Amino acid sequence: CHFASCQGAIPPDRGDADCEAVMLGALRGKAKMLAEERLDALLEVLKRSDVGQLSDLADRLGVSKSTVRRDLERLEQQGSVRRIRGGAVYVNVREADPPWDARWRECAAEKRTIAMAAAQMIGPGEMVFLDAGSSCLYLAEELHGAKGITVVTNSLPVMCELGNESGINLVALGGEYDREEKYFRGLRLEQELALMRVDKLFLGILSIDAEHGLSEGHLSEIAVKRILLQASQQRIVLADSSKVGRASCFRLCSISDIDMVVTDASADPAHLEKLEEAGVSVVVAGQRSAPMGGGAGALSAGMPHPARPRAVGQAGND
Repeated sequence: CHFASCQGAIPPDRGDADCEAVMLGALRGKAKMLAEERLDALLEVLKRSDVGQLSDLADRLGVSKSTVRRDLERLEQQGSVRRIRGGAVYVNVREADPPWDARWRECAAEKRTIAMAAAQMIGPGEMVFLDAGSSCLYLAEELHGAKGITVVTNSLPVMCELGNESGINLVALGGEYDREEKYFRGLRLEQELALMRVDKLFLGILSIDAEHGLSEGHLSEIAVKRILLQASQQRIVLADSSKVGRASCFRLCSISDIDMVVTDASADPAHLEKLEEAGVSVVVAGQRSAPMGGGAGALSAGMPHPARPRAVGQAGND
């Protein structure tokens, strides 16, 4: 804990939980907490949890909600946090995504397992959309040899991956090309999407949380993804465990706007349970063992949670 260690409160080798407890205790014990110290403490709390509720932050710091609200306004002006309804989200370096080529290699094994489960959900004759997320390229690789399906995409890597598949009707949507993110966007693409209706959307996302919904690190990605959600009968999110239970800068939609989440076995069971309680089917790819803790139950690879049977193709919001 950099803050507490600099203040001489605890040795630098103490754990995070001890660090936060000592730091907050020391600050609350002062007759009058200095504004800058309080800001540092508030940012430290948000840094550890990513998301903070106003009432919880006030309790931790021992100050009023109005004080926390003013502090959050200052931190937002500095670019350190983004205020949301009832609290704030910590804006860290992860919000600025690494290059697409680097993201594609992150959590590669998990993304491959998720893609294998997702590929099983595509039936003969279906039209599906694969968005520009790196997880969707892994799904495209799993579709080699598929017959009688239509794949729509604005992702150049997906187009290249499936371009020679004779059994797949590939619909490539163009527009303004983003070289860094390797996908097409812009007004032309949005107009084409507005005329379409697909059976299933496979959507990559930066962060997903039961309370705060789906969020992205770049505002430029929001418009196209919102149109995709409207144009799809069933909306399936592909999110490896590093993205579950997190919130990012720009909110895409609420959790009720999607139908299913496919993740890997390292995802926190407590977060998965909250997703299910919100009405979303959860698939844990690659898990074939005993039930998970936290009430999430046993999830088999490629199958929804048995406690909430929901057939693929049955969209809860349509």
